[in-house]
Amino acid sequence: MELEIVYARLALAHGEAGSARDRLRSLLDSGTALDRVTRDEILYLLAQAHEKTNDLIGAATVLLAPLRWWRWRYFRG
Repeated sequence: MELEIVYARLALAHGEAGSARDRLRSLLDSGTALDRVTRDEILYLLAQAHEKTNDLIGAATVLLAPLRWWRWRYFRG
């Protein structure tokens, strides 16, 4: 898991945002249990990858996803 995150970070630094985006999305979709810090790091890197591919709506959606979960968890009817 950690190696995948490092690879995605390296891909972002070297202009391979599309590859990093796909890799990070697959980490989130893999079903592997992630601790909060790791999940937040992946989401932040994914937002950066969206931003570098000029998908600003995607970046905002990724950054706001934890807030949507928090609101559902604490304010559900």
